[in-house]
Amino acid sequence: MNHPVLMPEMGENIDQGIVTRVEVAVGDKVEIGQTLIEVESDKVILEVPAEISGIIQKLLVSEGDKVKPGELFANISVQDSMNDSVGPDIKQEIDSPPPEQDIDVLDRPVDQPQPSAHTNLPAKSGSAATVYAGPSAQRLARELGIAISRVSGTAENGRVSCADIKTFVQTQGTGGQKQFTHLPDFSGITEIERKPLAGITRTMARNMAKAWEKIPHAWLQIKVDVTQIEEIREKLKNQTNENKKPSLTVFILKALAQTLQEFPKFNACFDDMAEELVIKKDIHIGLAVDTPRGLLVPVLKNANQSSLLQLSKQLQALTAAGRQNLFVADQLRGAGITLSNLGGMGIDSLFPIINWPEVAI
Repeated sequence: MNHPVLMPEMGENIDQGIVTRVEVAVGDKVEIGQTLIEVESDKVILEVPAEISGIIQKLLVSEGDKVKPGELFANISVQDSMNDSVGPDIKQEIDSPPPEQDIDVLDRPVDQPQPSAHTNLPAKSGSAATVYAGPSAQRLARELGIAISRVSGTAENGRVSCADIKTFVQTQGTGGQKQFTHLPDFSGITEIERKPLAGITRTMARNMAKAWEKIPHAWLQIKVDVTQIEEIREKLKNQTNENKKPSLTVFILKALAQTLQEFPKFNACFDDMAEELVIKKDIHIGLAVDTPRGLLVPVLKNANQSSLLQLSKQLQALTAAGRQNLFVADQLRGAGITLSNLGGMGIDSLFPIINWPEVAI
């Protein structure tokens, strides 16, 4: 029997990735857990493993191809005898097709009946009365502060997709035409080379521009005496196996976690549509990290519950993961505030851009 291999979810609000490596070929025998392809999205590099042992019968992607979650990219030929080695959950998926995904209905008057997931939906969308959209599109609209009823759906049966929302953001307020700033003509002045932005670099550029446009920025600065911190760092060095002092970033993380407990309004997002401050109860701190792929912000979860030494170990693990491009989607979301520290590069002070939708950095 043939087992279809589908692209898994790549993370929140990630609707496509680029195949950067193909590890198998048609005719190869693969085992459960063996990497089939590597995919790079806007945020992470994802290795897609085989869920079942068998022979690669069909391979539908190659390096450079774009893939989407749920898209078929390979078939694995499975002998009946192999089913015994497959876990019960995977075997059930093979024996019975997955249920169709429910369609959520938004902005519907309360006196109207809710259609089932299999109801034939009207092709027209975007009206104030009825908008059809999936959970990911709803979430993206909320995060971007967009009334989803203003978005015209182009997916099947007029459903609003994440791509529709992104197109709306790019064109709203411009008469439906995306506006560009044209560069001057450099011919006769200098030779140039064009390099397309891709993946995390393109996303970083968009996010920084959006943050600068949406968030008022003001900076405060103070100098402190860290003599006592240096003494503590020296004492803690003897408590680590590496005989290495925890970095100053560890102390800043600890101080920031304690500050957020005392001043929770900084551990928040601003909902400009509702004009409400959304205060987060858990203290998750994002840390701006330079990686071979560009600037990423992994998150230290519940930083207020960790000791200095625990924070030091978490920081070392995140730094190592960043250097090796091993971040997963869950490590890059959930922050209430971001820490950016360039002191290790000899920087005396910096004025960073707030990481939207956070309210401070």
